[in-house]
Order: sequence, then C-alpha cells, then structure tokens
Amino acid sequence: MSVRQAFLDFNARSGRDLIKTLMLDDTSDTLVGQKAFLDRLKSSCILTAQVSSIRHRVRGYERVLVATALFATLGITGFAAPSSGDDAHITVGAIGILGIPEETAQLVASLKDPEERTLGGIRVILGKLANQSVVLCQVGFGKVNAGMAAALLIQKFSPSAIIFTGNAGALNPNYIQGDVVLATDLAEYDFGQLSNGSFAPWQTRSPISRINNPLWFHPAPWLLSAALKSVPSVQLIRADTRPEVRDPKICEGAIVTGDTFVSDASKGQELRTNFNADGVEMEGAAVAQICSQYGIPLLVIRSITDRADGSSYTDYHNFVRIAAQNSSAFVIAILNQLQSQGSAKNPREVNHWLLAFELAFSEGSPYALEFGDLHTLSYEVNEQISAVVLQKIISISLDELAAAKIGFHIMPGAYQRNPIVPSGQLEIATDEVRARATLDVIGYLAQQGLVIGSSKGSAGNRMGLEILGRNGDLLKDRVRLSELWNAFLAAEPKLLTGFSGIHESDQAGILIIDTGGAWLTGHASDLSVKFPEIGSTLPVSLSGTLFFFSYIEAENDWTSRADGADYIDDLVWLGFKKVAQDIPRHKRAIEQTIRDAVAKFAPLLKGRSMGTLGVEPEPLFRRQEYPNPRE
Repeated sequence: MSVRQAFLDFNARSGRDLIKTLMLDDTSDTLVGQKAFLDRLKSSCILTAQVSSIRHRVRGYERVLVATALFATLGITGFAAPSSGDDAHITVGAIGILGIPEETAQLVASLKDPEERTLGGIRVILGKLANQSVVLCQVGFGKVNAGMAAALLIQKFSPSAIIFTGNAGALNPNYIQGDVVLATDLAEYDFGQLSNGSFAPWQTRSPISRINNPLWFHPAPWLLSAALKSVPSVQLIRADTRPEVRDPKICEGAIVTGDTFVSDASKGQELRTNFNADGVEMEGAAVAQICSQYGIPLLVIRSITDRADGSSYTDYHNFVRIAAQNSSAFVIAILNQLQSQGSAKNPREVNHWLLAFELAFSEGSPYALEFGDLHTLSYEVNEQISAVVLQKIISISLDELAAAKIGFHIMPGAYQRNPIVPSGQLEIATDEVRARATLDVIGYLAQQGLVIGSSKGSAGNRMGLEILGRNGDLLKDRVRLSELWNAFLAAEPKLLTGFSGIHESDQAGILIIDTGGAWLTGHASDLSVKFPEIGSTLPVSLSGTLFFFSYIEAENDWTSRADGADYIDDLVWLGFKKVAQDIPRHKRAIEQTIRDAVAKFAPLLKGRSMGTLGVEPEPLFRRQEYPNPRE
C-alpha cells in the first residue's frame, strides 16, 4: 500500500486531526517526511483484518485507536491503479451492494448465510450471492442518504467494488418499462449555478484529493466488461405484456441524478436535451462521487419503471417490483461472472506519469509583466527559449523531489483554434503524491496557471484519445498538423478543446484528455472511430484509440495570488513542507535563465508593461469545463 493510500484509508476512519498528530514530529511542529509518517502509522496499528483496540502514545498522551482492516484492504484502494486488460482487476474480497429497500428485496431474500447489522441507522446484511461474499446496504431515497450509506460502507467494510442497483425513469424514447440500463455515464443534473433562467452544471470537488471530480463519472472498465459478458445469461421479465410491445433488454446509457422525482414531461425533455441522458433517478451520481473520491470501483444498474412524465408516480408503484426483479437478476449474473474469473493479486500502484506544461506566463504573474508573452514569437524561437528554461525548471523539480526522470520532450500542442505552440512533456517514475508535488514545483517556477499530469490505465478517472500517425512524423509538419487539428475540431460531436504531442513506440501523434470529465462514453467512442476517416482527407493515415487515464492537476490564480501561494499551500498539504520552503529561493535563477534565453533568441521581445507583439493566444493548459468559484 502506498503512503497516500494509507493516509486516505486512515483519514477516513480516524479524522484529519489525528492524522496531523501522527505526522507531527515529537520535538517540533514540522511535518515529518512521508516515510517517517508511514513508519509511525505502521507502528501505531495492529496489521490485521480484525477489529482491534490498541494504544498509541503521542506527546505524552495515551490515545485509543480502533483500526479496522487498515492494511488488509480488499481489492482496489487509493486514487487509481493501472490494468493490463479488461480482466486484470478481479475481485478478491466482498462486493458492496447498495439500493432502496423495495428495489433490493429480492437480493436480500436470495442471500445465503445472512448476517444483519446496523450501521449508522442503516440496515446492512452480510452474506453470499452467487458464491460471492457481499455486503448489502439498504439506503434511503435521495443523494444525501445514498452518499452517506456509500461512505459508511466503504469506511467500515473496505469493499473491492460497489454495485448500486435500483430503478429509474426513462428519458430515452426507445426505452420501455422493464428495460435495464447499465450506466456508462453518471452526472448530477442539479449541482451548479442558476442565473437568469439558465443552469450551468459544476464539477464537484474532492475533499480528499483537492482536485475537481469529473462532471461525468464512469464505471471501472473491468466491471463494465464483466457486466457485458453476463448479459446473455439474464432473463428479463416483461413489464408490459401487450403483444405489440417488444421484450425488455439490457442497454448501455447515461444516467442523471437529482433530488427530485421527475414526473413532468417538460423537465424530462429538458434533461434529455441538456445532458443527452437516457435515464433519471435520485442516487447514482452521488454514490459515484463518493466511490471516485475513495478510489472504489462502481457499477450502477437501473431498471426502467416509468417515462419520467405525468404518469410516473403511478407507473413507478405499478412496476417497481418487476423492475427490481430484472435489475436484481442482472446483479446476480454479474456476481456469477466475477466469481468465475477467480481471484487475483492486488493491482500494482500507478508509478508512471506524463506531466504536461508550457512556458506560458499566466496573466498577473511577475514573469508576464517582465518578459511578455512567448506565444507572440515564432514557434521555432519559442521552442528554443522553452527548451532552455524548462530544462532548468525540471532539473530543480526532480532534484527537490527525488523523482526519477524517464524522458523529456518539447512537442507541439494547441488550445482550440489558437496557433500551435511548444509543449513540455515530462515522463517520470514515481507515485501519485510525488507526481502532484512535481506539478506544483513546475507550475510555481514556470508561473503557469494550470499544469496537468496523466497515467494511462483502465482504472483512471478521465477519458482520453490517442491519435497516432501510421506513417511519417505527424508532429514535424506543423502546417498539416494544424489542418488536421482544425478538422478534428469541426467533427461531431464537438468534444475537443486542446491537445499535446506524444511519441508512442515508433509512432508520433497527439493526446487529447478530457480534463473536465465532460465526455459521454458513447460520444467519445463515436469520435474515436472518425479520426481515420478525417485523416484520409488530408491525406494522413491515422489510428484513434480511447483510453482511461488517471488525471492530476495543480493550479494557481496569479491574478489574485501573484506569489504562487496555491502551489506552496498544496506542497505543504501533500507533506512536502521543506520543498515548499526551498523552492522560492530558485526564482532568481529561473528569472536569470529566462533573461539570458530571451536575450539570445528573442532580443526584441517586450514585457507586457511595454506592450506585446501580435495577438495573444490562449494558454495551452487551462481549466477546461465548468469552472467552479474558489472555495
């Protein structure tokens, strides 16, 4: 288990104050290093899956800690883990099952060796389904009840995955009562800003990672794969027995969640239009947010009871039992599939990251005032300056954080229809916490507003598209690359905002990551298959592949915090207090490196205070979708 995973697991059980106490040195208030923290944490807890009461002496005080399976985690924990294939993640512990009492009654009746408990007033039943150990938790209606139940279930039982089952109203006109929807996408439709009659959805923010959650949550691909493999074995019951109505079926679709029982046709159409949603319910996205923040794989299954129109309330009560039987049958089939896959080792920790940034001094930063905008220069001159300065910044960053460099390249990138500019790509071998700290140092020293990182793997929290050229170097001919990018931007559905260049084996291409988590699975998949067709018109031979990525970011608003305090604060929060104290002393060296590089390659470049040359394009890396107010 990584330091970060141990931190999250312990924090969930014992609270942030106690964690801070464990991290404090016995003789001073300076936060100790991560290794010392982990050693202290290990010495403080009995490493057992049983509930144990232990004593730990801190600063002369005795404290009783209750550790429940602290280091005996079941299945997948932490932020993210990579996969070598769909079936690489195979459950080795209990599966959590959540649902409304009426919608889980059949599953409760099917449990073998049931053992009932109460958890925070919530009914919990332990037992076996399809020879799989499960923890079934019956929740109340609405997002708060479902989210609370999910958090308690995760904290108490550390499930390897959670399946949320129940019913939904249909927004897709092709759905009928009795259909079962396998949720490929989940979002809250009522979290955001309402202004002048117009609603703008916001991303939620994780208090654990302090990074914005995606707008749309997606199931773990290995869980989705198991569900799809189990479809042929499921026999669904007809809710509508009229001969002209087709048999019910299992569909993949997008589900939206809100604290309203929708029984209004106009509201249903609004949700269908604004979110491209196929169904609506009251719990799924809330559970998805909790699971995402704790790093627990989730699958949401919804059986259709009504059409989310004026007849919904009556239809729900008429069809809830049949719909629940259908969704329950699907859950049992999935458990059978997971059981047949057998046990496997815990997935390895993410330890390879690609960090992306550029030398684009953000508005309000001291560098912007002194040196102006490098984007006004030609690509070649900008590239020369960026290479010198970014190499210096990277050297300092890796030295401060002892991260292992795999490689560094400067490659083309672009934001929307702005000119192509040089983009830095740093590959490092390290854990997620140290990768995030590296972003903080780079962002601080480069005075950039947003720096991002990604790691490819099926347990990631963002989708991304890799587009590779099959012959020649796609990145060398920037005129053709610009034409290709503009053609991509014009393609439907319009998902793309920016890209950065990549080298994959012996192929060159571009990487497009959904940093805001705003892509629907179906739309991204549709777009990925269009890339070869688009390339053939130029002509360029392309291949497009959709992947999941673990995504991290660091940012600072230089207009309000010209000292880069957001980056400094994040370093301290991550446990790198000494690095946070050290990096300001490197600013003068970076400033001098920039002066020397500008004097050598672009002596006519003027600072913003004296006016800049040409039209200033947008920065390549910036917050992509649905910005939230500062907290």
